[in-house]
Amino acid sequence: MNAHTQKILQVWESKNKILQPNNTKINLDIIDQIAYLFAAGSFYYYIINFDTLEMDFVHEGTKDVLGIAPEDFSVDTLFNIMHPNDLEVMHKKEAVATDFLLNKISTDKIPQYKVSYLMRLKHTNGSYKTILHQTK
Repeated sequence: MNAHTQKILQVWESKNKILQPNNTKINLDIIDQIAYLFAAGSFYYYIINFDTLEMDFVHEGTKDVLGIAPEDFSVDTLFNIMHPNDLEVMHKKEAVATDFLLNKISTDKIPQYKVSYLMRLKHTNGSYKTILHQTK
């Protein structure tokens, strides 16, 4: 695990009282239908297990958007392909979002918020793509 990954994971783990979700059953077909409906173009999504800090699921769209097969996409991959300038500020973005969600509002209000920001990720062809990152 690289230093940037460790730094982000420290932000996610600090004071995180929501390691185990209440509803662990997810219907990916419904998620896909909603994503196709609202996405303006190509998209992918993933589900991170904050208990193990590994990907529980990676959508096949990573192949189209980034040139990376879903089975090869991990937390380390995400940080390794992030533009260096974006990686520097991502620590701050995640720290602010985590502080807000875990310290500024009650946990029952968390589902009413979405964390959203732009970042650049490197495609396997060498070009950078600007990605709208959204977390719910």
